[in-house]
Amino acid sequence: MCEQKPSPKIASAFFLIVTILWFTPNSAFAEDPVKGATKQVVLDKKTSIEMVYIPPGKFMMGSSAEEKKWAVSQEGGATFSSGRGLREAYEGAPRAMRVKAGFWMGRTEVTVKQFRKFADETGYVTDAERPGGKSQCFNPKWGPLTGKDEVSWLSMEGKSWRDPNHGVPEQDDFPVVCVSYNDMKAFCEWLTKKGQAADTLPEGLIYRLPTEGGLTLAAEDELTAPHFGGEIICTKARGA
Repeated sequence: MCEQKPSPKIASAFFLIVTILWFTPNSAFAEDPVKGATKQVVLDKKTSIEMVYIPPGKFMMGSSAEEKKWAVSQEGGATFSSGRGLREAYEGAPRAMRVKAGFWMGRTEVTVKQFRKFADETGYVTDAERPGGKSQCFNPKWGPLTGKDEVSWLSMEGKSWRDPNHGVPEQDDFPVVCVSYNDMKAFCEWLTKKGQAADTLPEGLIYRLPTEGGLTLAAEDELTAPHFGGEIICTKARGA
């Protein structure tokens, strides 16, 4: 299946989701798992990431003409989205897809607490936190809330995963947002090195972003929380 290729330079409001692909038969993740089996990726004594097994499968990806019409309408939310429906208009027609190898995916998005562990341990500074950095943040004047002609997301300076403009205090179990592709990639690399050092990650596997197909399969299996983008995967080099 084809890899997603998100822009590496845009600090965004993406959520971060961890996934590990099923490839190596004799590994810590490889005891002939059944659908819905779980594992814990330990970050420290108080922090871990729960993974759930998604078996290989077939599914239909894309949207029908009726679904697409709804998505780009005011009812579907596109009227007040940042792209005014342009992003939704690119949705392709339904087509049969197959993921050949099972994989492990985070039960939920990466949380603020989990990302903070990464940032504190490495001293990493996200793209949005760097001089001149910006992030896509929620617009409290969004049209459906105020009746004004305002889109849902705005590019803002001075905002980041530490203060994403939610309007409420950040909590440890909130999904981390306002992270760019570069930030996600750095998180993946850190998680990979951590797993290798602890001898819990099979040789040759790395954490990375998943394909759209793998993410869709996981959603259709209803074993993970709803995901919205910016996810992470772990695989040999390329895969589902």
